[in-house]
Amino acid sequence: MLPDALSDAAARAKGKLKPIVAENLDFMAKKKAMAQLSPKGARMLSGLLYEKYRQLLEAKCFRARVD
Repeated sequence: MLPDALSDAAARAKGKLKPIVAENLDFMAKKKAMAQLSPKGARMLSGLLYEKYRQLLEAKCFRARVD
């Protein structure tokens, strides 16, 4: 589902001649505090594949020639 959404976003940006902007999120402090989180919250945070999302976004934009 995520690859399709990112492809769609890249195609829309290309059609409107606009760049895509992504925020750099840093979860290091949150990961250090995971011991204080509930088990559900810890699973949610550790399961977040932010880096994989970022790589996929960059690849889709590169292929679509979108900044």
